[in-house]
Amino acid sequence: EHICNGGMAVLPSTNRRNLGWFGDGVYFTTDVDYARAYAQNTGIVLVCNILLFQPYPVTDCRAGPQNFYYGKAIMGGCDAHVAMVRHSDTLKTATVPCDPGEWIGEGGTGTGTQEMSTEIVLREVQHVLPRAILQFV
Repeated sequence: EHICNGGMAVLPSTNRRNLGWFGDGVYFTTDVDYARAYAQNTGIVLVCNILLFQPYPVTDCRAGPQNFYYGKAIMGGCDAHVAMVRHSDTLKTATVPCDPGEWIGEGGTGTGTQEMSTEIVLREVQHVLPRAILQFV
């Protein structure tokens, strides 16, 4: 509720435990089930409109700190990084960046028990408009 009324606060990356696999910024997804898996402790998911002018596609499909974009600023001239990832329904297995050759369609195109979702990393919180709060029980 505080975020919807007062906006988001972004802590400097030096104060966070997680530097972000796909860059330094605020993370969003277009997949409510993927967001819900991350919100498992609270069951709360924010539905937001985001504004992208010049997104940069993440093409490095290595996981974690080996990924070129890990903890780095959004690429120059761009306002966001966009990545497709493979994951299990419950995120109990690692989320793995997809090779750009797999970027066909949107979410749910994974194989077997793997799903695919989009992660969007925004540089500016001013490009976010919270619209609703979903609470799952």
